[in-house]
Amino acid sequence: IPYLLSPADENGETWRYTTNPPSTPKWYAPDFDDSDWKTGKAGFGANGLANMQYGTKWTTTGIWIRRTLDLDLTHEELAKLTLRIYYDEDTEFYINGVLAFSATGYITDYKNVAISDAARAAINPHGTNTLAAHTKQTAGGQFIDIALFVDNASPTYSVTNAVRVAMGYSHSSEVSFTL
Repeated sequence: IPYLLSPADENGETWRYTTNPPSTPKWYAPDFDDSDWKTGKAGFGANGLANMQYGTKWTTTGIWIRRTLDLDLTHEELAKLTLRIYYDEDTEFYINGVLAFSATGYITDYKNVAISDAARAAINPHGTNTLAAHTKQTAGGQFIDIALFVDNASPTYSVTNAVRVAMGYSHSSEVSFTL
């Protein structure tokens, strides 16, 4: 896969991060000053599965990560921009201050997921974009890794075709459907 933002298992990218809750609720906004945050290589975590590639050790109950990404995408490429993510546990991911993806629970491998229509509309296809994520940890191993790529191999579905399921237990939030 030709990544625009590489995951840890392919040569993880450098992010700014903190394990202390940010001083403002808008920590994910493009104009937030993260200059006093540490820098570290993806993936962030500890004590997880063998397929988790750690670049930066994270052992607290929460982590906030941010970085910018310069893009130069056609309209067609923007429509196929896909998030590749591996999270353990609850995670929210923002693009230019707009929620692009959120999930509770955990998954046990990388998954390709759609970016929300609102976040896709907020992307600057010919310039700098701010990416931000928060992952919360309650028990067991922990991990967060994020990648972006143009998915030319899969059919494109709008978010209106997605199904949301509320899980009533504390195990994997992974659910598959065939359309």
